[in-house]
Amino acid sequence: MIPISDLKPASAIVSGKTKTVYETNDPYTVAFRQKTASVTADGTGTIDADGEMAGQLVENLLLQNENIFSFLNALDIPTTFRGRCGDFLFHESCLPLTLEFVYRGALCHGSSIIARHPEKYGSNITVNGQQTAHHKFFNEDGTVILFDEPILETFHKYCIVQRPDGSVRMMKESDAKKDPRYYADGNMTKFMHPDPILISDRNDKRYWDVYDQKNTLVSENKLTTIDRTSGEMDVAAQHTFVEIQKLKDDSYISYQDECFLQQMTLKIMLAIDAACRNTVFKKAYINGGGKIKMGEELGYAVVIDGKCEFGRMPDGTYKLTDDMVSDNMRWAFGGKPSVSLRRMFQNYDSFEQKLLIAATVADGTKDWQNPSFLRVVRQHLR
Repeated sequence: MIPISDLKPASAIVSGKTKTVYETNDPYTVAFRQKTASVTADGTGTIDADGEMAGQLVENLLLQNENIFSFLNALDIPTTFRGRCGDFLFHESCLPLTLEFVYRGALCHGSSIIARHPEKYGSNITVNGQQTAHHKFFNEDGTVILFDEPILETFHKYCIVQRPDGSVRMMKESDAKKDPRYYADGNMTKFMHPDPILISDRNDKRYWDVYDQKNTLVSENKLTTIDRTSGEMDVAAQHTFVEIQKLKDDSYISYQDECFLQQMTLKIMLAIDAACRNTVFKKAYINGGGKIKMGEELGYAVVIDGKCEFGRMPDGTYKLTDDMVSDNMRWAFGGKPSVSLRRMFQNYDSFEQKLLIAATVADGTKDWQNPSFLRVVRQHLR
């Protein structure tokens, strides 16, 4: 492969909400460029930044990615990350899976896991019409209590949409939003189910049962079924496959590969969590001149939950790819969710909040590749 310093981005391959991916002069390497956009709290749009704050956001997200990917590479965790040069992050080429693998280490306010597993994590507390996690999942000082066994889940990046005849189809969220049946007045309708959760059939691991991630996982709530050996989706959700939607190769994997990637997600998140627990983070603020400054200490952090995305390499192996930043995780600084963000992944209350969190994490992760620090993390992972 061509050295990082000699790589040059070429034509764009794909452009998403927060980044653009480019071809390069090396057929085995692609370039990622961060956009100056922040995903809105409902996850359906973006807020664009400009001027100095936009530059600060991009730089801090680039630093986060560089720091965290370099940390994982140093731990011999397979990633596609090759390095950074200027405003670009370079990754090995791969087939990105249209799947997201989620780690949940603790319950937090508003967690959708309460809806999926009410019998286990259900709450009897309602505040302003919103369900809140039961107090038994928090210590008296407000810090989170970790699950004895972290929860590992798989989601699809596309939407399940329900058509007028009652059948369902899977499609890109951007395409679904063009149809008023699925997206109207700036909101998703009841016929659109973004990022559905995939549950392996208890009796036959060849199948994924597909659910809305906000619903209880019972048979009457099932949206459809996917045959993971062929990628065929039963749009009638009755195992008849009379009408078939064939998913692309990046949309389905074997049960064994899914378990492998869930375990890799677990290892990645435990490594980051161990690093966070041994890092002193500092509060970030914007001074009168518009500069980001570090203030008093926030202390350590705990990874409440987070997601990983993987790519299939030409030799059939899998590597961590895409972003690895605070947008992909929810961190409780000092172990307290109230000090961190109550919303999931990219969703922030304001652009300024995203900017400050980005600066806090970029600063805190800067020494994670230090050999002595890596030894401490390795001890935690044993």
